Amino acid sequence: MNEDYPRRAFDPEIHTAQSICGMMHASKSEALIATQLTRYGISFRYEPKMILSNGRIKYPDFLIKHPKTGELIIWEHFGMMEKWDYVENNMNKLKDYAHEGFLINRNVIVTMESNDIHLSYEEVNRIIEQWFM
Repeated sequence: MNEDYPRRAFDPEIHTAQSICGMMHASKSEALIATQLTRYGISFRYEPKMILSNGRIKYPDFLIKHPKTGELIIWEHFGMMEKWDYVENNMNKLKDYAHEGFLINRNVIVTMESNDIHLSYEEVNRIIEQWFM
């Protein structure tokens, strides 16, 4: 986690929420996920550069090395589900991941929010315990 790696460029207008590990994130919910992963001692990379077999470049929110199996797990948090173009772009992202063998509920975690529904501390902990403990 502490090693340098290619990642999405930092943008102070976007990356405004800080986690306990000192990273700046694009949302409070992403900072919550990073904080809880850190508290559980789970190594991750935030917005690492992934070059897919079709040459497309993606930046998953979190790339996590499973602490028991070593398997790579992607965690995507979709925080603006009320915006249709945002939803469409992220569904295409999931489609690209699927072509690489990253599938929801197998090695991709997806959390979502909208204006009315928010990600909770309890939900993040439940997901971490279910997937990694």
